[in-house]
Amino acid sequence: MELLNALKLLNEKLALLKVKKSIYITGGMALILLKKTTRATQDVDVIAPRIDEQMKGASQEVAKQLGLDKDWLNNAVSLFASNLPDGWIDRAILIHNYSNLDIYSVSIVDLAILKIDAMFSRAGRDYDDLLSMNLSDSEIDQAINQLKNVPHLVNDKKYQESLEEVRNSLKKKD
Repeated sequence: MELLNALKLLNEKLALLKVKKSIYITGGMALILLKKTTRATQDVDVIAPRIDEQMKGASQEVAKQLGLDKDWLNNAVSLFASNLPDGWIDRAILIHNYSNLDIYSVSIVDLAILKIDAMFSRAGRDYDDLLSMNLSDSEIDQAINQLKNVPHLVNDKKYQESLEEVRNSLKKKD
């Protein structure tokens, strides 16, 4: 997989700079690395920390070397971190521990929260991703209940109703 090679190469670039970094990812690449989907993705969504100049420079070198988009490693998803419950970093799952780059994924429930939230703000694969995650009813409830309490959306009746529709469609039918 091209992006996995990009992450390995990014580790090598960081080793040359003699720095150790950790990133917390979500989105398609997290699903792929957690073996929850086999679909392709074009980028690595870093929810934290902010990509600093050192990391940006190294990732752009990787992009040039492998012919990737210059923003293959990006923080676009970081805007949605505030919708996650406190302690999400503590629940993150270590996926790869390279010599100079640790890669964590947000937890399955936190990933579901972000995927459900994304369904309402863009067209895309998010619902299919949710299905591929094979969430338990408890995980679905945790994700939906968290989103139902997001302060700026708690009084949005249409959003609240839509969340219930998503809950019902994702729950396993016996």
